Amino acid sequence: MLTLPNTKPRDKAVSQKLEIKRCAVYTRKSTDENLNSDFTSLDAQRESCESFIKSRKAEGWQLYPERFDDPAYSGGNTNRPALQHLLAAIRQGKVQIVVAYKYDRMSRNIKDFVKILDLFDKHGVAFVSVTQQFDTSTSIGRIFQTMLMGFAQFERELVSERTRDKRIAMIQKGKWAGGMPVIGYDIDSANRKLVLNKSEARQAEDQFLFYLKEKSLGKTAKRLNERGYRLKQWINKAGLEKGGSRYNKSNLAQILRNPFYIGQLRYKDNFFPGEHKAIVDETLFNRVQKLLSQNNGTHHSANQDKHDFLLKGLVHCKVCASFMTPNFAYSRGRKYFYYKCTKVNKNDKDACSVKSAPAKELENLIVKRLSFLGQNKKVVEAIVKDAQESSVKAFGPLREDRKRVQEEIRKTDEEAKKLVNALGAHKNGSRNSFITDRLDELQEKKQKAEERLADIELSLQSLEGRMIDADVIRHNLQRFDAVFDKLTPNEKKDRLRLLIKEIIYNQDPSKIKMTLRPLPELDLEVEGDKVSFDERTKWLPRVP
Repeated sequence: MLTLPNTKPRDKAVSQKLEIKRCAVYTRKSTDENLNSDFTSLDAQRESCESFIKSRKAEGWQLYPERFDDPAYSGGNTNRPALQHLLAAIRQGKVQIVVAYKYDRMSRNIKDFVKILDLFDKHGVAFVSVTQQFDTSTSIGRIFQTMLMGFAQFERELVSERTRDKRIAMIQKGKWAGGMPVIGYDIDSANRKLVLNKSEARQAEDQFLFYLKEKSLGKTAKRLNERGYRLKQWINKAGLEKGGSRYNKSNLAQILRNPFYIGQLRYKDNFFPGEHKAIVDETLFNRVQKLLSQNNGTHHSANQDKHDFLLKGLVHCKVCASFMTPNFAYSRGRKYFYYKCTKVNKNDKDACSVKSAPAKELENLIVKRLSFLGQNKKVVEAIVKDAQESSVKAFGPLREDRKRVQEEIRKTDEEAKKLVNALGAHKNGSRNSFITDRLDELQEKKQKAEERLADIELSLQSLEGRMIDADVIRHNLQRFDAVFDKLTPNEKKDRLRLLIKEIIYNQDPSKIKMTLRPLPELDLEVEGDKVSFDERTKWLPRVP
């Protein structure tokens, strides 16, 4: 725990010199259990942290007003909205101390936690755990904290191992170990097993019969969809409707390989007799497995013919608006790498007219353009200036909106207060009914206004982050050409993701649209870069 001298200022002059330390409270809860109750685990964590901050008021500690709560988010990674907002506030110098109920609220992964601590140190921010005695401002405290995080990660891995062992034991006994149900079976929650759904049994068998006839995952998925068949639909424990989506090549392949339909359970390469009834004949199942292996045998492993795909996750198709994912193909002994529309990949070649883009050529084009930008300081500064100016212009309307919504909330509170006083003064039943109805309206109005205010605050924070990010972009663009070729493939990917928000691959081969992060979009003229996108079909084979 971070301990400071607990002494009160002796006089007014000393009090005026007291350094104010803004303290942000971070809370996290792993599950969504009881989130709708009046008092949750998040509230309990925050209450303890606020009490601790109040006890240090004489030392200049003040509660930072914004809440940083992550309900139903795992501590195994840092992909949490409130945590990211907190880190943004730290980068902007808004917070000097972060207070949490326990250290593992920040992260249960020691690598992530060390990175968070490094960021804290970089910006002069201390971390305090209310229930554990350590001080991150000392080297001994940091060692102790790292040890605690190591034990927390060990405990997490131990729980994971126990869960896995329990699941294996259930499968070996032929019992359903949980997960999503499949077509042809329903969940018997009382007995914790799957039971046969006779009305879906025909569809379950058709999945296998159609594939034997069509001999193609894409064509089979299309035929199943045309028949009106959909994937299994069910209601989860939270009462939400799940499943019911259309068939595609990916989910159909998983279904056809599932030995569950012949009454067996699989763990890795081992098979065990299940308690449930089979739907598909074992001979039919084995014929389908043989055909799947034959169709898959013409393709090579991506690991055998590796390409780094530097733009993975960045390329979108202009026509079908889907991601373009890494793919490869062989023709006459040559290897071809390309980005392929997800819709085509999941369905068939008729799903999109673009189909694919050559990977190496597209990557070289993007790298050339970034290098060009980095070499021209005037271009870099113009881009950064434009982004900064656009952010500054956006600040004004947002601040006016915030002021207007705050005034709306104030007036709503005033009217509600007057109505409450009137409610106590009048004894007329009909009059009281009118007042209570109006109070309900005001409460709903205030709630909506507070939600709008929260959205405005997030937008303002995002704009502030963009102002800072622009400096990062400037630095990376100017040094891009000098360092890019020296980077490892993973480092290259990280650098490109830092600079690029998205790349729109157009059906028209003359233009590709690239949007920098957070700068304006750029139209890249292909002409002059010696890239023949319009002739890609001549040297890039079409894969079914």
